[in-house]
Amino acid sequence: MKKILSAIIALTLALCMIAAAAGAANTVKTGGSFVCITDIDSDWVWTSVLGGYPSGAATVSIQFIPGAADDRAVFLSGAAEQAVVFDTGPCLDEYDARIKYFDGNPVKIFFDYSESTISSGSGITINFDLPVSDQF
Repeated sequence: MKKILSAIIALTLALCMIAAAAGAANTVKTGGSFVCITDIDSDWVWTSVLGGYPSGAATVSIQFIPGAADDRAVFLSGAAEQAVVFDTGPCLDEYDARIKYFDGNPVKIFFDYSESTISSGSGITINFDLPVSDQF
């Protein structure tokens, strides 16, 4: 099941990256229960797409696709200076995707750009567990 979910997430991110190839400055695409972030150059917080979830949203997974060797993504709970919920560590190359699965509890996902190392071509896909009525 995790392999199928990983394949779906990778395909979703690939489609988001293709659609955003000409964009700049944290291009954010949403679809279903997925959020894809490309052209990453600043922090990102869950309330930018899920403002109706003040306690955070049930999170299934976060996947990071690096743009180059040594790229690293750091995700916190809440905002800057909060607990780290996912630190990818340095990636080996642009094919060394990292994924973290969550137990579905609400998480206030905050991507901390200042603590991360991001190259051109990097991307993030976050899969939330949203009721159909709240999907994007």
